[in-house]
Amino acid sequence: FGTRAAMQAVFNNTSRAFGAFFESWDIILTPITALPTPKIGTMKYLTLSDNPSVTDWFASLWENFAYTPLSNLCGIPAISRPLAEQENGWPFGIQAQTRQGDDGLLLQLAAQIERAIDGKWNGGRKPGVHVTNAARA
Repeated sequence: FGTRAAMQAVFNNTSRAFGAFFESWDIILTPITALPTPKIGTMKYLTLSDNPSVTDWFASLWENFAYTPLSNLCGIPAISRPLAEQENGWPFGIQAQTRQGDDGLLLQLAAQIERAIDGKWNGGRKPGVHVTNAARA
């Protein structure tokens, strides 16, 4: 029980810190990943990885995906969009986060960015695997 309570205290403190931040600022804008996008098939970040240490696995996961889980952990709204291309050719995505209950602000921001780039998220390229390519039943 002590470990679970300590973990919940960290979540609560982090949520309060976000709340304090959003008293002065409207949006946090970050990349989606802290490292270049992993290639499809990369096992390092999956629970099926061959790393026997859960602690090591989680540390490597957190090293790359440091930004996006914070919204989930703290219950704040976020939106992510592919915006550009990294040097390795993989997509570069952005994520915006805001205070609780301000989801509309994120939708307005996404709409403004979409207008500014003429609707061409990710340079106008659609991934090969995309919902619009699904076989019809």
